[in-house]
Amino acid sequence: MSLPIDKLQQYADIVMRYNKLFNLTAARNSEDFMKNHIQDALLALPLFENYSDKTIYDIGSGSGVPGIPLAICLEDSHFVLVERKNKRCDFLISCVKELNLEDRITIRNADLKIFKNEIEVLTFRALSNFENIKKILYSSLTDNGIAILYKGRVENCKKEDYSKFSCAEFISLLNYEKERTMVVLRK
Repeated sequence: MSLPIDKLQQYADIVMRYNKLFNLTAARNSEDFMKNHIQDALLALPLFENYSDKTIYDIGSGSGVPGIPLAICLEDSHFVLVERKNKRCDFLISCVKELNLEDRITIRNADLKIFKNEIEVLTFRALSNFENIKKILYSSLTDNGIAILYKGRVENCKKEDYSKFSCAEFISLLNYEKERTMVVLRK
């Protein structure tokens, strides 16, 4: 699969254009955003290809990472970007419209708590404290639902308690500057 670099660059440019207004990222410019956010999100692209027939929820979407880059690359997938901050939802709506992705991305101004046993596949990228959210995460998933979490060092990931889930898989990915582990949880 060749990546749609022009569309990904357009997305990075949109984020940087809106960044001062919406406080979306610490990235200084589009190149920095491409390197530290978009490329990082796309490390897990092969994982998400396995679920392209499902609706994928990006929880706490913020600037749209990883949902928007994944949607750009997975043209047959549908994504729901869930963000509870109104200003960031306003940005996501504008961004998705500007990228002409309205037919494949839905924006939900909501908290994960409102989803009960209805999400088949979800992802988090900026998840700081798994312990605080694991019950809500578990209850949002359908039976056999999948949570794909972007995490850091594998040894830190393995210290978390995943016993509520039927399966926890740890996949180490190569990133040029930091260790990235995908934690795949099945309800």
